[in-house]
Amino acid sequence: MPARNTVALRIASLDPRKVIRRREGQMPLVTYKVWAASLLP
Repeated sequence: MPARNTVALRIASLDPRKVIRRREGQMPLVTYKVWAASLLP
């Protein structure tokens, strides 16, 4: 499983709405990456 999928699963468990928005194409991938990076310690 690609690491990208693992991150998506972790985010889905935190806030499914974020993942849904990305799937619908309403959230730019760059913004998604920055948001995901902000979750890291």
